[in-house]
Amino acid sequence: MKKTQKKAFGLLGLLLVVAVTIFAAIIPEPEASAVSSVTDTVEVRVVGNGPHVEFTNPEDGSVFVTPEHSVPYIYDGAETVIIKIEYIDTDGNPHEYTLDTIDADFSTGSGTIDLDLSGPGYGYGDYVITITGEREGDFPSEDSFSFTYSPVVASLEEESGDDNATLNLYYDDDSEEIDYFEIIIYDENGDEVARIPAINVTPPIETVILPFADNEVPGGTYYISVIAYNEDDEALFEPFWLTYVYEPKSEPTPTPTPKPEPDSESDSIVVPNTGGLMGGLNISRSDFLITGLIIFFFVGIGGILFTVKGRRKK
Repeated sequence: MKKTQKKAFGLLGLLLVVAVTIFAAIIPEPEASAVSSVTDTVEVRVVGNGPHVEFTNPEDGSVFVTPEHSVPYIYDGAETVIIKIEYIDTDGNPHEYTLDTIDADFSTGSGTIDLDLSGPGYGYGDYVITITGEREGDFPSEDSFSFTYSPVVASLEEESGDDNATLNLYYDDDSEEIDYFEIIIYDENGDEVARIPAINVTPPIETVILPFADNEVPGGTYYISVIAYNEDDEALFEPFWLTYVYEPKSEPTPTPTPKPEPDSESDSIVVPNTGGLMGGLNISRSDFLITGLIIFFFVGIGGILFTVKGRRKK
């Protein structure tokens, strides 16, 4: 009876699988549609040969230390090319200028934006240049290039032979604003490394030795700040930061503390007195207790063996 029931259930399951498969094959396929909200309509617009503009050099996010630079660009298929520049000064104030508007006339061409950041309306800070190609009836094409104009940039070299770090400074040799640089080293907690005081460097110096080993600074992660000042001791721009993981090749060996010599017999090492007649043997009460427990264990075992042996003889 049980075998018959199992066969019936197996046949029923097989029929169910076949039915589901047939149903999935014959149902109509839903139409593809874009997902949108209830009130919005998705509009797809295919642009053929629309306008195209692009910066070709330098790399986005660059840092400049000199004021004069050339930024090349290309364009294609645009009626008009508009070039704008946005500038955030050291006080956080935004400035926006239209540098040029070109009548491109649908042609393919190229150009160069010549910058002089020392001129009126400019200075140290963050910049974004945007180029836009426009043509009637098509979406505009846009490309942007961001950079920072800073008075100083720095880099670190591998440790020199004496375990000290070498810091290289890059700045505008012709700048009349820069009077000196201040270099400060911070630990992971944001505290100044007291063993290395702030280092002041004046142009035309470009290489600075950071005396980690000379000051026996322990290994770890350190943060180096480089700030440019003018002759009025005013910071020209925000600090340029570097992260440095210092791994000394040889940690200083600590000097062992010598053990004091006893001045007299009273300063010599004292042996504890356990009391009684056995005091001179330096045997403690815990020694007596452990010895007694051991003797009790063996006596007990002997008694048990003796009793068992006696019973067997009977």
